Amino acid sequence: AAEVRRATIEFQVLRSWIARMNIDERTIRLLMYSGGWQRLPTSFVGADSIYFYYEAETSGFSLFAVVGERMFTPPAPLPPVVVPPSPLPPVPTSPFVPPIFYTLLAIFSVGISALALFRALTWRIKPFVSLKSLKRVVPARPVITPARLKAPRRIKPAISLKRLKPVSITPAKFQLPAMQQARSRYQPKSQ
Repeated sequence: AAEVRRATIEFQVLRSWIARMNIDERTIRLLMYSGGWQRLPTSFVGADSIYFYYEAETSGFSLFAVVGERMFTPPAPLPPVVVPPSPLPPVPTSPFVPPIFYTLLAIFSVGISALALFRALTWRIKPFVSLKSLKRVVPARPVITPARLKAPRRIKPAISLKRLKPVSITPAKFQLPAMQQARSRYQPKSQ
């Protein structure tokens, strides 16, 4: 296998990419990576409506990159700013005075807040049940009287056992099919 001493690489670059990146098409170059990026001699071949065509000469093959320099567009000079002379003398500005409505609203709010604070601090909380009524309901000590020590009366039952009549109970002859199958499995077979 013979070594390649010299080769020509033809490549194309999209016009839309050059326009989008604002690159000057005359500065397009092909770089080859060989321990570092080396610029290859590149020349412009032609163009059509979609691509620009280039070719570059190389002495070997490796990674390649297409690069170009951005076009420098100097900023447009700004037109001089002309300040028209004002015919009116400047009016002195007076300090800002808040409207009377906001002042009265602030005074009213502070007054209501002060009244609410005064009422909250001086209000006595009344208990829901007075202590006197509690003393009447619950005595201090329970009083034991002979009436409390008496045994409670017997309560008569609502139904008398003497009035109940015996009833004969006959079993029903109803069996579930599953129960019949279970019995037939475990009963010994007659021969």
